[in-house]
Amino acid sequence: MTRLRLTPYLDNINAFGVFINKKGNEKYFQLSGSNEGFACQYRASLEYGNGVVVMVNSDNLGILNEIINSVANVYKWACFYNPAVKKTVTLTDDILKNYVGTYLLDGDMVAIVKKENGLWLNIPIQSKMYFTTELDFYITENKADYKFSNDLNGIISFTVNGNKKAIRIK
Repeated sequence: MTRLRLTPYLDNINAFGVFINKKGNEKYFQLSGSNEGFACQYRASLEYGNGVVVMVNSDNLGILNEIINSVANVYKWACFYNPAVKKTVTLTDDILKNYVGTYLLDGDMVAIVKKENGLWLNIPIQSKMYFTTELDFYITENKADYKFSNDLNGIISFTVNGNKKAIRIK
């Protein structure tokens, strides 16, 4: 009965009451739920008996994956979580001020603002920018990589994950 329940029937993802996700060569099943003030999720492997159930008193759904990834990392679940380690660099205020401004991204205006602890991008919530080079940065909340472009007049745009382009408008 358990094998039948964990067998996808509509497509490669939907099984009976759970979703099947492939990570590398390993398959995991999962289900999540939430309502105001509470969130939960469980994940488990189909082959090796690894699993975790997480329940939190929070509307922050991002914390679920952080906890699950941490458990998977500590217990060395096959192919589950392979974090990219990025080395950040510190840029001077003179360099950072060149990026401050308003940009047009997918028809929406987004702003880069300077705060005492660095640059922040309002996309759609305010997120801290972490630089890996003078032109490259990432944001942890959306797991995206960004790259600024410049010309003789200075910074003119940035791209998101190499494809979406934000044009500087002021």
